[in-house]
Amino acid sequence: TRRSSDLRLKISLVKDQVYSKSQLERDRQNILTYYKSEGYLLAEVGFRETPVSEHTNTVTFIIREGPKVQVES
Repeated sequence: TRRSSDLRLKISLVKDQVYSKSQLERDRQNILTYYKSEGYLLAEVGFRETPVSEHTNTVTFIIREGPKVQVES
């Protein structure tokens, strides 16, 4: 979907590359900013790191959109 491709542009992580906690937090903030710009002012974004092997994790971003908010005045 369009939103999925838009979200991928907000994430700087690259498959099979080393990443840092600050990079995860920056990506989390980028996703949150994107949702707020789309009218999801109550959105929450987190992430989960799941170990796959000794030196490999799977990173999953968890997004709770909440209702879309329209400001009338």
